[in-house]
Order: sequence, then structure tokens, then C-alpha cells
Amino acid sequence: MITRLFILGSAALYLVFLVIGCSKKDLKWDLLKKTEEIVLHLDFENTSMLTTQFTWSSNGTPNYANWEITPNGFSGNGLMANNNQVYGYGVSEGFIEFNYDLKKEGKVRFRYESLVGLQPKLETSFNGYIYLYEHEATLFVDDVDFGNFYYIPSKSEYQNQNSLSISNNKWVFLNSNNIPQGLHKIRIQFHSAPKNVDDLEVIEYSVE
Repeated sequence: MITRLFILGSAALYLVFLVIGCSKKDLKWDLLKKTEEIVLHLDFENTSMLTTQFTWSSNGTPNYANWEITPNGFSGNGLMANNNQVYGYGVSEGFIEFNYDLKKEGKVRFRYESLVGLQPKLETSFNGYIYLYEHEATLFVDDVDFGNFYYIPSKSEYQNQNSLSISNNKWVFLNSNNIPQGLHKIRIQFHSAPKNVDDLEVIEYSVE
């Protein structure tokens, strides 16, 4: 019995590391009380600091275009991967990329128009609700895969909804895994036709 509990406990710990995508050292860091400071906020009045691209197909031939500013954001303008003014037609994937010098460890987050396709990743035993949903968008830092973005509903939000209605939420923040301090090329890669994006932010952490 003791051996079996040890195996189950080890498997649970491995799952936590797998979901969060961090080392043992990083996990200890996450347990510290941290405050978040928004050091960059883009509400898409322009795209001067961004490189954007999406792929769309016409008769099987891939074509490439830049995302454009649209008035249909969460509040005011947002970004859209728009194919000849026909939203989403034939679009298969896309990315948003920029450079930023993080003075501290931090993360990237952005509002996303549709959360259809979120996958629940972890159910905690102490509160009995699934608190982390994985999205298909992936963060790349200096061309290294830092894992998928995720959404964390509040406990009350989850308890008042089922997982399907959470997937149908709109314009909530998707969060990245932690990004180390330093000057980085940051890419948000969408592996399917992306919806509108708004309020792209870079967050830095301070430990209390």
C-alpha cells in the first residue's frame, strides 16, 4: 500500500510539472507571493512594433498577408487576420511577433475573441474544480517553444458554468508560461485560423 501511494504521488507531481512546464526550481519560485506589473500594453492603435503574418489558401496555393487593425476589439481597436475583408476565409494559421527587453522574469498575455477548443488540464484535489484550460496558441521565445497559452477561470466562475460554456467565453486573457529576464524575440503562434486579438500585454513579476 505504501509503495502504491508513493507511485501515485509521484505521478501526480509529474503531472503538475508537465502542465506548468517548469523545473523544480521554477515551481518553488511560483509558490512565492508575486505582484504583477504591466510594462507594455498594446491596444492596437498601430502595429509599429509588431511583425504579423497569417497564411491563407486559394485553390490549394498558400498566400501570406499581415494582420490588420480592426475596430472590433474588446474595447476599441483589435488585430484581425483578415483575408480580403472576408474574415477567416481560407486562413489556416498566423503569428504575432515583437521584441522586448524584460528587466525581470515575466509573462505575456492577451485578450482573445473566442475560447472554443480549450482543453482542461488539471483538477485539484483540495478544491475539486478544474482551474487551468490550455489553448492551442503557443509561445515561442527566441524560437524556443515555451508551451501553450492557458486560461484560468475563478472558482466561482467555474462553479457557475460548465466546461462547455467556459469554452464559449469571449475576450478573457490567455496567459503564457514564465519568460526569463532579458531581451527576447517573442512570438504568439496560432496553429489554426486565429480570431481577433486585443490588449496584448507584457507583465513583469516582483517578489514580496
